Amino acid sequence: MPTSWLRRAAARRRAPPNDLRDRRGELLKQLSEKVRSAPSKRGRGAVNVLVGSEFLVLEGTSAEVTTTISVDRGIRVDTPVFAATGTKLSLTGGELAGLSDSIRKDIPRSSTTSTTSRDP
Repeated sequence: MPTSWLRRAAARRRAPPNDLRDRRGELLKQLSEKVRSAPSKRGRGAVNVLVGSEFLVLEGTSAEVTTTISVDRGIRVDTPVFAATGTKLSLTGGELAGLSDSIRKDIPRSSTTSTTSRDP
């Protein structure tokens, strides 16, 4: 997020740029609790966010995330993917990784994956 963007947003909300940066920091923290992410500060106040090997935010543009739906051993599984590429989000840390691991470990292996579709 460029500094000029922060100033315009602050003017509209009547909040100082530091408050917006604090809010951005809190949102990045919340994101990191859900999925392992790597924010990197850029010049002029911008932040890029990498999830796995894909950028969730790059140069002020965010990537849309959606889910694919599949059935694994009789249980519906929603897998987060980048909408533009269909690439799965890297779930190597955070709450989503924990949920994914528990599905793989705790559900009996009596059934197989039967369908995959994209959620609109």
